[in-house]
Amino acid sequence: MREIVVCETTFLLEQQHCLFIRDLANKFEKGLAIDAKLSKKAIIKEVASLRKHVYLKNLKMSLSLKGNVARRNKDDVKEAIAMVDALAVQLIQREV
Repeated sequence: MREIVVCETTFLLEQQHCLFIRDLANKFEKGLAIDAKLSKKAIIKEVASLRKHVYLKNLKMSLSLKGNVARRNKDDVKEAIAMVDALAVQLIQREV
């Protein structure tokens, strides 16, 4: 009788250990999946932020070129460039 109890106890302990390991593996996989999603979201935010900065830089360059070519509305172009600079500063402040 004792041998049966010892064997059954050993068997149950092994099963419990396997279930514990399987549970840990599932939690680890879920953690990896969540981490991957968060990483993708962070990359998307960073790319969007970089695009905004590139667009503002391109706009500023376009306005500068227009100011050099037109020469008539130089004050308007300078004002527009100042507005673009102010937008860039606001964008940086929002990101921080």
